[in-house]
Amino acid sequence: HEIAKADTTTSTAIMESINSLQLEAIFYPKFDNEKQQKSSQGTASTQQSVRATMLQALDNTANGVDDVVYLEASLKHSGSLLLWSGGNARFYAKNSMDNVFSLAGEMLLRQHFARVLLAGNINVNMDTTNNNKESDDSKFSSSSSNNKRKLNGTYDNEEMYRACSAEVQRRRLCLSFECVTAVLGDHGDIPKRDYLILTAVADMNQECFFSTHDLVKFAQQWRLPHNDVWLFANRTSAEALFRFYDNMRETAFAKDVVQALDEIASVSIKSMHPHVDFQGDILEGLVVRLVKHNHRQNDGDDDNILSRMRQLALNSREILSAIPPQVPPFPQSLQCQGSCNIGALCTDLREFSAKYGQRGIVGGSDLEEKEKELRRLIGNQRRVLRASRSEIGKKVVRGTDMHDLDFPTMVKDLLSRHKSASLDGGHTFDAETIRIAQLVQSLELQNLPINFKCHEVSCGVDEDDDKTSEFICIIHVKADSVFPQYYRNKAASDMDLFRGFSIRINAKRHGNGRFSPSAPTIAREQAIDVTKSGEALMLKLKFLPYMVRTFGCRNGLSTLMKHGPEAFNEYVANLLRKWNISVAGSEKWMTFFRAWGEYAYPKIVKHYKFHETAEITSAFYLTHLQKFSEMYSSNALKSVHDEGCEDKFRGIVAIVGVDDSCHFVAESIASSLNSFFVRNVKKLTPEKVTSARGVNGRGLVCACNLKDGPGKIRKLLPKHQEALCIVLLGCGNEELMQSTTAMNAKERKRIHGMLNSWKMTRVQRNVDIALTSIGSKEKHQQTSAYRDLLNVLRNFSEGIPKPDNRSGALVFFPGIPGSGKSCLTKVIDSYILAKGGAAGADVPGEMTSTTADISIEERIESLLSSKRNVIVRCSDAVTGKYWPLVREEKYEEPSAIYIADKNATSTVWDTIGSICTGSRSIAVPILPADPALKVTEIIGASDCVDSREESVMDVDLPQSTSSPKHIYPFSLHYLAVCMSRVLSRPPGTHVGRLDSGTKEACMIVVKFFGLYRHLSPDIFEEKMLGKVSNESIVTDVQPLIHVPFFKDATLPDLPTELEEALIDALRVQYDIDKLDKTGGSKAKVEELKIGVEARLRKFIKLHRDFLQSLTVSESISQHSLVEQLKVLSSSLDNVDCHHSKSATSTFSKKKHIKLVAIDVQLCDVQNLLIARGKEDPTLAKYLENNPICMFMKTEKDHDGEKISEVTPSNKDNNAGEAGQCITKTHVTMAHSSQCTQVYMLEKFKDFVGASVPMEALSILIGKDSIAVEVRLPDVVSCETNLEKRKLPPSKNEFQHITIWCRGKAVASNQLPLEVERGEAVKILLAKETLNGILKFWYDD
Repeated sequence: HEIAKADTTTSTAIMESINSLQLEAIFYPKFDNEKQQKSSQGTASTQQSVRATMLQALDNTANGVDDVVYLEASLKHSGSLLLWSGGNARFYAKNSMDNVFSLAGEMLLRQHFARVLLAGNINVNMDTTNNNKESDDSKFSSSSSNNKRKLNGTYDNEEMYRACSAEVQRRRLCLSFECVTAVLGDHGDIPKRDYLILTAVADMNQECFFSTHDLVKFAQQWRLPHNDVWLFANRTSAEALFRFYDNMRETAFAKDVVQALDEIASVSIKSMHPHVDFQGDILEGLVVRLVKHNHRQNDGDDDNILSRMRQLALNSREILSAIPPQVPPFPQSLQCQGSCNIGALCTDLREFSAKYGQRGIVGGSDLEEKEKELRRLIGNQRRVLRASRSEIGKKVVRGTDMHDLDFPTMVKDLLSRHKSASLDGGHTFDAETIRIAQLVQSLELQNLPINFKCHEVSCGVDEDDDKTSEFICIIHVKADSVFPQYYRNKAASDMDLFRGFSIRINAKRHGNGRFSPSAPTIAREQAIDVTKSGEALMLKLKFLPYMVRTFGCRNGLSTLMKHGPEAFNEYVANLLRKWNISVAGSEKWMTFFRAWGEYAYPKIVKHYKFHETAEITSAFYLTHLQKFSEMYSSNALKSVHDEGCEDKFRGIVAIVGVDDSCHFVAESIASSLNSFFVRNVKKLTPEKVTSARGVNGRGLVCACNLKDGPGKIRKLLPKHQEALCIVLLGCGNEELMQSTTAMNAKERKRIHGMLNSWKMTRVQRNVDIALTSIGSKEKHQQTSAYRDLLNVLRNFSEGIPKPDNRSGALVFFPGIPGSGKSCLTKVIDSYILAKGGAAGADVPGEMTSTTADISIEERIESLLSSKRNVIVRCSDAVTGKYWPLVREEKYEEPSAIYIADKNATSTVWDTIGSICTGSRSIAVPILPADPALKVTEIIGASDCVDSREESVMDVDLPQSTSSPKHIYPFSLHYLAVCMSRVLSRPPGTHVGRLDSGTKEACMIVVKFFGLYRHLSPDIFEEKMLGKVSNESIVTDVQPLIHVPFFKDATLPDLPTELEEALIDALRVQYDIDKLDKTGGSKAKVEELKIGVEARLRKFIKLHRDFLQSLTVSESISQHSLVEQLKVLSSSLDNVDCHHSKSATSTFSKKKHIKLVAIDVQLCDVQNLLIARGKEDPTLAKYLENNPICMFMKTEKDHDGEKISEVTPSNKDNNAGEAGQCITKTHVTMAHSSQCTQVYMLEKFKDFVGASVPMEALSILIGKDSIAVEVRLPDVVSCETNLEKRKLPPSKNEFQHITIWCRGKAVASNQLPLEVERGEAVKILLAKETLNGILKFWYDD
């Protein structure tokens, strides 16, 4: 009570004696468009719009329209934020201070300065008064002699650190670093060295940040390690930057990125800590900013910014040469080992961590001990005495370790006193104090989730003297969403909301040299304003090797631990889709992720539960990942699935205890059986049980409290009784009596009643075991009772019927209402129901009499003869959610052919793919045959919305500022027939409530039709198959079923009035969909919608006979479907199930198509150029010079695979300046990075081997590539049946044969654009003829 009273008194005294508030440490606010990129990582829409704005700004500069702008790119190092305000050890982490993060950062900075002095070329110049001239760039100048001054007979290794510290404090700067170490938590890779990178310098007097020029200049003056920086001064170099990223984002490493950017950038400034030498080759990404140079506020020549940056670039190379990476860290230097006795300089952080038996110093029960030791080594200069926390955005949390410093209340009191003093003419507070106070008040009024943590710190003079204490408040922004919320209400003159935000509370009544700044001024160089709100424009471009490790392997550990490997697989698959990773990349990394999940799951579970040595945590996972990667690459891993279905646990075990004390046994059992674990029976769901028993499951163990009752378990009995086991742990009479001694009679009676309920639950197996026989939590696994329990459960699992491990299929309908789904499926469903679901049973007379064609029954009987169940599930008959039911039923019968009778639009394609992955099935869409699947192109909208078109689908298409163009994959004839069928349903007869009695029946059909907007038939099939394909299944099964819809391949024109009504309906729906996204008024468009509905009904009714005459009979469609399902069933028996089990295999049994190409003989291309060169002097001149001359001399060996020694190898993807000649000359039709394996196989397999004639139109000669432009024919003869068929279009808009390139051959796709810009030459070839053969190119 006395302590509490003293604390309250002290708090009140502090609040009454507040003299001022000062910025203590700040880091950049969150960019407004940064959150958009984070929420849609990899999505093209946000990035493309930002890129377009950046490029337009560069064009404006080139045209003299705007001030000087340029793009600036820097590397993103992976570490933690460290802030330093100079002076007496004023180091801060992002949202904390005086902990392992700030202490380790301080140690690394002091060691850095000592390392710089160790290089032996620095003279200390203590005069810091003249810093205005550009020529005075170095406070520390180069010298060949080592004349560092001595202190007490030894070198003063911290002289440079103290001088810089004094300068930072004098100018009120805050230096922000990326602190990269191996001991503060893992990111993308274990860094080669522990180091710092200066990322920002804040001038707290001006509340602004240094431009890159000023930051680099300051860093070079003090030999601080700044980042690598590249400047792109024109559109050409900026486009090259984006093109490089787009081509390499899935594969690039740090070395590739640095080398490429050095070549294409206008200016390249080197870091004294090269990423490859200090962090390694795993690069997080690039940060790209659009920077405006405001020359009116700049000293010197207006147009001299680039030349001054080039001078800094030269300086950076000199510094890197003087202090190369070969200079060792100071703790490893001979000088340190010989004479230095300063703990902060001589302590190697990795060795320090190893003393505690760990690779990292974060976390652990000995964290406090480690922090204490670090403080001792550093010198106890400043440490936190007590802390208190207050929050807004939720209930205030009062401190317990310190008197309550409620910062928001303190600020409110301060503003009140300031207002009173202003009115009374008394003492008012300075401008900075008021701006800080107003910011805090604004945050509180908006009720934003902010944490204020006030620290009372000792300055290291006298801990018992109040005069030596100061107070620091750290403002912790707890969610990124706070930044845009704050800035929406921020006035232009208000203070910014920073990250790493710390405030110094000056609680002395009389200031000591207090600096009161004037109103903030604008920094000389800023990020350019591009919106009304004036936000800075930037991009974060991350590389896939880093994202795979951090977002996949590391961040997915929590999902892996809580829900098991299958949930982890779904988590990472969603990431790859979200990032828009290519099909080839997704296939590669999904195999890796599956193997990682199986490898990590037992280890993370053990660590989480029992803290055994085989731990994997999100903080320190890289050691295990490195070991795993080595085993994965060498095929040394053994998959859990490889052990066979017989060794997998298949039971569902409920371990029941009187209280939660049984949980450690349940967790241990789950780990020993390698099964899924559910921590609380309340969280046990049928979906989890079905997944645990599925083909990819491994059983489930659930911890149950006796008091919760067996209700959840009993709900599982109808479907899972044969696999259920209840283990009653410590529920015998004696143990139960001891456990309930402290309970009253009513509670004991309830416990006994619940026990009887558990015992009466009719599961397959019941086990009673004494908890005392299991032993303690630390040693229970060594007891015989525990081992016996494991054996009982394993024997129980062996008695459970083994699942059907054959692969199955999920058949679905990506169509629209009225397309005939139920008509196609009802004949199968009726037959199955009539026979009771068993193949071979007698068909009732009713079925025979109502079936017009007996052969359809024979076909269905043949379909069922494989003993593979066929399930038809109509969505109209399902009362609950449809797709969760499909998942549950498909998991229960993975080998079945499951027909999902529901319109499956693009919104559920990911779900279908997930279901197939979890049930080891392939997805088979049913589509109408041509000409139903034919592109429909609509120009214009309903004129109710005058704005630019926005795509409903995630498809990149050029947007028009006038009349929008929208395409659909189905024909208008198809749409009209589907409407006619819907309207032919009598009112109230359709289970799904879509018939002629539905008010907007026609427009509902149109709405479904619009869900496929912006998809041509080819893109529609490609995107659908890419979403639903299960790449872990090795199969040649036909992925698509096309069912006849129309009688003839060529259809008569629709009646004009009907066609116009359909087009108007699509235009109206187009505007409705756009308004749904933008939130505009729909009043006018809804009026049009009513009128269009009436017109559609009128004309559909008028032309019903015409529409019905176009389609085939139900019988023909049914015959076709059943016959193709029969072929599907037979094909499924040949699916490589054993291969699909192993997540650690790398598709070695499956030929992976790298690209579809039309191979053209090298000599044919050479002869064509020679012949044309004789007639065209311009071409002849080029043929005489390299690189075309080199190509003309290239030869193949007898196999046509190798080339002569004249030219580099075709496999050299990163050829040098000479480039490489392409000897396997070809036209690329489709590449694995552009489309799925299923798509390439489906579209081109019938054309493999076909002869394809083509016209050679021109030769395009650029700086980095040379190609022959060709025109392909519309139709060619199929190799399989010699029929003339339409050749699928090439995925490359520019159809060509690359003959030479420097770097990647894909660069030749840019040749037409280079010709337009005058950067390449185009020479016509008079349409010469070449011939080629279409082939699949497979990976080696």
